[in-house]
Amino acid sequence: MDAEKKQLSTLKRSYRKNLSKLDNERYCINCLKEEISNNKTEIEYLKNNSLTKKILSPIGYLYLIIKSKPKEISLNINLYQTLKNSKCFDVGFYLHNNKDLINSKWCKYFSPELHYICNGFEEDRTFNKKYFNRNSKKELLDYLLNCDK
Repeated sequence: MDAEKKQLSTLKRSYRKNLSKLDNERYCINCLKEEISNNKTEIEYLKNNSLTKKILSPIGYLYLIIKSKPKEISLNINLYQTLKNSKCFDVGFYLHNNKDLINSKWCKYFSPELHYICNGFEEDRTFNKKYFNRNSKKELLDYLLNCDK
């Protein structure tokens, strides 16, 4: 009887170990699928990067100034410039997880970064998998200035 219990115990451990490996493999596969979807979304966005967007790009700053509270204008402009040049803002992730933006005026005329500053931050939208702190735009700017290093 003790031999049967040991054998059963060994089988259970082996089963748990294999199940854990299988769960890890599934998790990795799901992560890769998500990354591929994000990349496809970003590629589609970039392919549709029309002449209109290039012409309206400077107007984004004007829109940002109009949309900002007087005390936040300088911070929002710095944040916008930093987001546009940061590797931390994942355009594919942002658009894939906020599908309502893909066909909106933001993607037709402006940028996802501008949307994030004007609306997305206040709406608790995330722009990458890692950043979850939404205490203030100042903390966000500090994060962005240090995340590329």
